[in-house]
Amino acid sequence: MGQKNRKHLDEWILLWRAFELFYFRFLKKYNLSLNSFHVLTLLSRNPGGLEPSLLAERLGIMRQALTPLLNGLEKKHYLTRQSQVDDHRRKKIVLTPSGLEFITEVEGSMSTLELKALGEIPDAELDLMFEVSNRFHKLLSAELDNNSDAGAGNTGNKCQL
Repeated sequence: MGQKNRKHLDEWILLWRAFELFYFRFLKKYNLSLNSFHVLTLLSRNPGGLEPSLLAERLGIMRQALTPLLNGLEKKHYLTRQSQVDDHRRKKIVLTPSGLEFITEVEGSMSTLELKALGEIPDAELDLMFEVSNRFHKLLSAELDNNSDAGAGNTGNKCQL
């Protein structure tokens, strides 16, 4: 790997971390972690609920890591575990009305900030940013898919949130 590519990779990682820190700071106002936010967001887009295994898969986290997140969100009355009609041993995770109201407020506030910032960037630059970011993602995914030891099953598809 050339020195130029190493420099760009380092810049990419620093930018990724800067975005994570921004969202961490934003969500802290709502007493939410980034993973908890993603759980609530995914559930809001799946009103019928999701089984924990599917939720963990779509979020890209281990099922064991999901359980404490769900427990915390359930204590706040943002979600509930419901038995499946056809098999009472299986559960699905569903947003409560207060959970839906809460995540709608958080997403609305976040979108307002994001849209304001994006509004400061010309459309041509945004188009280029998304084009290059999508290309980089596809190239990374192809490399991951070609490496049989790293992440079997990754299709390289866009995030399902």
